[in-house]
Amino acid sequence: MGGGRGDDLSVKAVAGGRETILLEGLDGQMAPNSWSPDGVSVLFEKAQDAKAKSEIWMVSTRGDPAPHKLIARDANVSSASFSPDGRWIMFTSDESVRDELYVQAFPIVGPRFMVSRDGVQGAGVWTRGGREIRYRGVDNKAYSVAVEIANGAPAFGPPVDRGDRADIGIGSMAPSGRTVAAIGEPKNYPTPLTLLTNWTAVLK
Repeated sequence: MGGGRGDDLSVKAVAGGRETILLEGLDGQMAPNSWSPDGVSVLFEKAQDAKAKSEIWMVSTRGDPAPHKLIARDANVSSASFSPDGRWIMFTSDESVRDELYVQAFPIVGPRFMVSRDGVQGAGVWTRGGREIRYRGVDNKAYSVAVEIANGAPAFGPPVDRGDRADIGIGSMAPSGRTVAAIGEPKNYPTPLTLLTNWTAVLK
């Protein structure tokens, strides 16, 4: 997927080939967020300008329905992602003053559920087939929240401190939740200390 200021939103096979344009000449700031598991719907983040509230829009790869605003509140909403089964959407919103993670059914009906507590940094990640959500707290710690769907309604456990290293800069969590690819600050990786024993033998 591609996108940018006043650009087109398009899709293209990883192996190459022609692009398929989904939206042309978008105004404002725009960034694609997530592709539904069935490949039909694409979520993208859009703001008319730098001062406007960000919104979550959806466009169909089949042309129907027409592109439309999916999540818009009197707050910034961003970083939307489909659950692995495509039945739920997770997004970040600052409606409670600070950024928190929320989950809502897809299509957008019914209540929304706040998943995080005490703030988040960036987007959340669905892991373990959608049975867990992980995120980075404002304290730079990694947290996980268990997800259970019963009778069509989600139930979320309390955030659990994973004890993972807190110096992750920019990264991507594997769907299993067991590994992460990350870029950390160089200062967080000090030069190893080497202990030399029997050093007097070297002087002989």
